[in-house]
Amino acid sequence: MPELPEVEVSARIAGSALKDSHIQNLLLKDCKLFRPPQQSTLQSQVDTEHSSFNQEVFWQHGDLSSLLSDALPLAPYTFRHGKLMACLFQAQDARVFCLFARLGMTGKFVRRSVDSALHKSTKLSLSLVKHSADPTTDLRLDFLNTRMFGQIWIQCSRYAVSPDQRVEVLRAIFDSEVKRSNMGLDAYELSSQPISWIKYIREQANHRQVKTALLDQSLLAGIGNIYAAECLFTAKAHPLAKFSQLSDEQLILMAQGLYESMTQTLIRSEGQGEVIYGSGLGPKSPFAVYGREGEPCPTCQAPLAFLRIAGRATVFCKNCQISKI
Repeated sequence: MPELPEVEVSARIAGSALKDSHIQNLLLKDCKLFRPPQQSTLQSQVDTEHSSFNQEVFWQHGDLSSLLSDALPLAPYTFRHGKLMACLFQAQDARVFCLFARLGMTGKFVRRSVDSALHKSTKLSLSLVKHSADPTTDLRLDFLNTRMFGQIWIQCSRYAVSPDQRVEVLRAIFDSEVKRSNMGLDAYELSSQPISWIKYIREQANHRQVKTALLDQSLLAGIGNIYAAECLFTAKAHPLAKFSQLSDEQLILMAQGLYESMTQTLIRSEGQGEVIYGSGLGPKSPFAVYGREGEPCPTCQAPLAFLRIAGRATVFCKNCQISKI
């Protein structure tokens, strides 16, 4: 599964491409990429702050093509929560819709010049005309889905929406999908507020095992194996310990480590078109412990140990991350 920074990078790429533009042409390959959530779990009625409205779900090839043709991207252009993202549009008939995307293991949005060749893994390609007199600013926004684990679908307001309500309705559509997916708080946003992080963990997960809880998307949306390992090392927390066995100071270190590690990944990836983790694993890896089983701990030089927890590989230091269980 992707890590949160990979989804954030795709959302930023899509947002910058869609800004001040409209869709001129599109290429949509009919494939299993286009599938919605289970229909039985979707609610047609969505509540905003001031009203309620009904929505429809589209995922068939023809439906997506008709909605996306000549659609107008709307600011702020994208939303992201955990590993879920959506691009924001207004249809020709003034309805508004979210183009939802779950990237799976290898999905991503990329910017391309309008005359560049399509990558063989491209499943959706939007030719965008910028609202500028300079034709060289025109571009394509392509969705690549190499291993076909990604998903794309549209959730659209059933009726036209007035200009002053567009963003509110789009946010309500997006938030309803976050709720339907049973997603917890966004891990990146929450980790930027250590005091709120402590309060949330103490209330929601105090008696849970830390590693499995960190990977639980219904608790903290967006954390994957890489950042779970890194923030546990920063907090000197054993992966089998429970949150109740950790001090508030350790929880602060955990939040800070998570936020800093994700932020550094985003900084390295800026302008690169994809997430840059460094030169892979090994000596040039930017990570302190992830992927470094058997290597010296960066703090005490003891060999880093390996555990498999809930089917996931976990690398940690037995000396620095002492278990209290």
